[in-house]
Amino acid sequence: SGDEEPDWQTGGGPTTDVDTAIASATADATDDSTGKVIRFVARLANVPVESIHPVAPLTSLNADALDQLLTIMQLEDELGISVPNDAVERFQTIGDILEFLLPKLAEVDERTLERFAQRSSLRRSLIARAVGIGAVKYADLCRDRTGDYVFNWDNMLAFQGNTAPYMMYAHARIRSIYRKAAERFGEPDVYAAGVTLRLEHERELALGLRLSRFRESLDAVADDLTPHVLCTYLFELAQEFMRFYESCPVLAAPDEPTRLSRMRLCDITARTLRLGLNLLGIEALERM
Repeated sequence: SGDEEPDWQTGGGPTTDVDTAIASATADATDDSTGKVIRFVARLANVPVESIHPVAPLTSLNADALDQLLTIMQLEDELGISVPNDAVERFQTIGDILEFLLPKLAEVDERTLERFAQRSSLRRSLIARAVGIGAVKYADLCRDRTGDYVFNWDNMLAFQGNTAPYMMYAHARIRSIYRKAAERFGEPDVYAAGVTLRLEHERELALGLRLSRFRESLDAVADDLTPHVLCTYLFELAQEFMRFYESCPVLAAPDEPTRLSRMRLCDITARTLRLGLNLLGIEALERM
């Protein structure tokens, strides 16, 4: 019948100790460390504990997989968890997230987790409001005023393409790089006298050239009253940064001069994105 629980069994493989612990705690999430983490994940996802099936895909929750991953990524700053770069590919099921969190949160007091979950819920509400308002503003400004206008929520809120969420996410990602750098190396002074901006890799050079055209786009907007020109520039800048980030390791750069140079390039990009978004009346978020 339609009320039956879905069968999430994927068959075949041997179960691990973690699988057994998760399954046991899901059935009776009382006061053990595994149950504590399960209740925490359920609280973040805003679903009953009983719905946390270990082998269920993330999309089985009441929000899409991206939203869940972004929520988990917020843990790194307040709870000291470093999320792997391959999180999107790695976390395919609820069990993947639970297995990742279990050893890291085992010693964290449950009241601390509950307070974090409450703050996370409020923060997500504020982020959602900023993204929603920014998406509508950007959709209105990114088109040539002589063209047709189509109001489409799905297109406006997409995290891919020429949208405000895409630009806001690019800015938030750069800020995340700086927070991780502060944890690993201390607060980096990328504008110190001894730090040189070196554009040696083709992606570094391409990003640097794109940054140099910011003034040109602002002049065009001021002269012709065409805000969509600035939107196009910011979109192309965010795309260029993503290509740079995929090709040029920042925190894992081969040496310190390269790391500091790339961090300066990241900071200039973030400053440019923030200024451009602010000129459009859109908030540049530190986290998403």
